This record gives sequence, C-alpha cells and structure tokens, in this order.
Amino acid sequence: MAKATLNGEYATRICGVGAVMLALAAWSVYDGAVAWPRANGDLAAVRETLVESSATGGMAPELWLATNDGGSFPLKEVFEGAGRRLPRALVVSLGEITSPAGDGVEERRARAAAAAELFKREIYPDGKRRGQFVQAAVLAVLALLAFRAVWSKRGVEYVADDAGLSGSGFGGATIPWDDVKSVDWSRWREKGIVALTTARGVRHTLDGWHFRGVRDIAAEIARRHPEPSQGE
Repeated sequence: MAKATLNGEYATRICGVGAVMLALAAWSVYDGAVAWPRANGDLAAVRETLVESSATGGMAPELWLATNDGGSFPLKEVFEGAGRRLPRALVVSLGEITSPAGDGVEERRARAAAAAELFKREIYPDGKRRGQFVQAAVLAVLALLAFRAVWSKRGVEYVADDAGLSGSGFGGATIPWDDVKSVDWSRWREKGIVALTTARGVRHTLDGWHFRGVRDIAAEIARRHPEPSQGE
C-alpha cells in the first residue's frame, strides 16, 4: 500500500511566506499610522525655523548637511534642540538637491530656495500614507491565501492499494483500478504532477510538491495502469 499526505516542507515554506507577508503588512500599518505621522509632526515642530533659515540666499542644502568634527550637522541640531527626531527621509530628500551644476551665488540661492520648499511640505503626504494601508491590505490577503492553501490540504491523504485508489484526496470512496480511464504523465518529469481521469469523467490531480508520498502512489498507478506516455 502507498500513501501520500501533506508535505511538511511545502507547508513550512508556504506558511513562512505567509508570515513574512503578515510582518510586512504590520510594518506598513505601523508606518502609515505611527511612524510617518510622527515624522510629519517632527518636521512641523521646526518647520518655521528651517524655512526661515533656508530663505533665498540663506542655508543651502549642503550647509544643512555639512558634518562638523563632532559628527553632527545643523539640520540634526535643529531637531535635537526642539526635542524631536530627525526623519531620515528628510535627509535623503535634502541630499538630492545638494549638488546641482554650478556653485555661484545664484546657484546657491536656488538650492536654498529648493530646501525651503522642501521644508514647507509634509514628508509623507496623506496619499502616500493611505498607500501604506492599501499595501498592508494586499499583503494580508496574500498571506491569508497562503495559509488557506496549506490548511485546505491538511488531513488530505491519497491511498493506493490492491483495491484501488482511496482516501479523502480521491473523494473518500474507493476507485477500483478498472475505473481508471486514463493517466496524464505530461507534467510528471518536470513538476512531479500526475493526473488521472475515472470512467465517470472525474479528474484527480496529485502534486508531488504538495503531498509527500505521491511518487509511491504514481508508481502504483504506473504498475497497474501502464501507458506508453507515462514518462517513467
């Protein structure tokens, strides 16, 4: 007798993928609901100081980010002085406008004006934060689908013995060998999948990745129902 049941390796991997997706979904919710609003609030608390200091001809981006010997820099000091945390995303955005071509007075003024405009805006606008919740919802659905795929196979078994094919995977009733009308081996070599059709036209597919022991079931099918196209 041969028996196939849920493949533990398959279940572990798919559930692992689901767990990662749930973690990413939770992270997205945290960003949209906590981290990003907090970053916006941190910027709002010092916005006036930053904008005034970056008025045309004032502090250009490279000056805000110029590191002193102590490892600090003016932008960080403004936030720390107000008891706020410097959002890394703001540093990245400011860094993108630090070195355009030219270093004349007008170029420096243009960079300072660009910095002022950057400080006037929220780091994470409402639309971007809403996108985090949409992303979280999609990831959560995909995670649930992954868990469901494994759960639906839990307890399923395929059995092949002298009486025929039985087990919950075959519908719970025994399928006598004489009732096996045809066997499709076209995906056996590459994917470990074999499908058979009964005399009543019911098709059953066995996947060797999803169920451990399918190879033994397939060997029984091949022995009792040989076909030139079986690929073994």
